[in-house]
Amino acid sequence: MKRSVGTLVSILLVEILLAGGVIAFNVICIPRVLHLMNHVNRLEYKAAGLSSVAGNGWLEYMMFYPLSEFIFRNTGNYCDAPDFNGTSAPDGKNMTISYLISNYGLNNATDTKKIIYKELEYALGRCDPDVIGEGQPLAPLHMAVLRGDAPMIVSLLIHHNARTDSRITRKGKEIDGMTPLELARLLADRVKGAGRKQAYQDIIRLLENAGNDKTSDKPHRNTANA
Repeated sequence: MKRSVGTLVSILLVEILLAGGVIAFNVICIPRVLHLMNHVNRLEYKAAGLSSVAGNGWLEYMMFYPLSEFIFRNTGNYCDAPDFNGTSAPDGKNMTISYLISNYGLNNATDTKKIIYKELEYALGRCDPDVIGEGQPLAPLHMAVLRGDAPMIVSLLIHHNARTDSRITRKGKEIDGMTPLELARLLADRVKGAGRKQAYQDIIRLLENAGNDKTSDKPHRNTANA
């Protein structure tokens, strides 16, 4: 049975209204931190966050990956990733890059790592690759070295001009004053397991190759929250 043009137009308008309602609900009613979690976190972590905020899992059905990606990238201050602390989700100043590096190491799922890597690559085009996130003791490159399980993250940071000559400021700690390369050499001597040792050797090689190209007068892009 053929439908009239008027009926088809009516159906299309209803679908447009429903889609607009979903988008409006996501933008207005769902906290930005949940879109970040939906976008880059492992599924079980995302579900726990949704449950703690919404009281049940119904909210998850209103969230769609492409929409969460768009909302996180285009609302709020992109370089300031929000962090759910149990009761609220304040923006953490300059936390997006640190957040992504930390979550890359926490995830074992290959598909999730690919998503986080892609978002980190995007973030490094908008945010300062050397800035230390609020409440964090280390710059992103030092963080990536400390994790030690992702030479490709170290390589990505170097590609985006992260400083290899920056030094840790941790008075009274063994690592105080260390460059990323010095930290990598220290940890390479202490880690257990052939896989981790090889990862640190790869990181050391990357840093040695990049080392002399990063000088103290390297210009920084003032792109925070661009």
